Amino acid sequence: MIRPWQGIAEDRDLVLLAPDALNSKGWSDTRDGTEFLEAVLAAAALLYPIDPKQVLIFGHSAGASFALQLAAAPPEGVTAVAVHAGTVTPVAQPETALPLRIYIGDNDHLFPLAAVRASAEALAAAGHPTDLLVIAGHDHWFYDAGPGIAADAWDWFTLK
Repeated sequence: MIRPWQGIAEDRDLVLLAPDALNSKGWSDTRDGTEFLEAVLAAAALLYPIDPKQVLIFGHSAGASFALQLAAAPPEGVTAVAVHAGTVTPVAQPETALPLRIYIGDNDHLFPLAAVRASAEALAAAGHPTDLLVIAGHDHWFYDAGPGIAADAWDWFTLK
């Protein structure tokens, strides 16, 4: 997950963190929720100059779905969430209406466009300003398109 972001991080002096779920079978709000991410941020802040009021979340696939779930009750300091290929249901009323951006390929076999579109609509209805960007001819594979998606997501993040 970090490789597509490395050039952006070097150019803009960003700190990148890419935690994995505690269980390799996937993310869980009971194991990996807000407290887990707050602990990761606190540990990283001991080593790196992190602005605790300017935390941005990006996730792919299961990490995208988890990031969208966290948007309803994000770790302190999170100001926006962008994801590639993820859905969330049901959608809780957010504590803070974080802006969200969702990237999806129209050929994604794991997260069909109709499901992602329904998820984006539910997030918007719950109060999140939500952008859905459909990438024509793109499938679930993030890593080839990753640098372009990361650059676009960064540009979007800087506007938030």
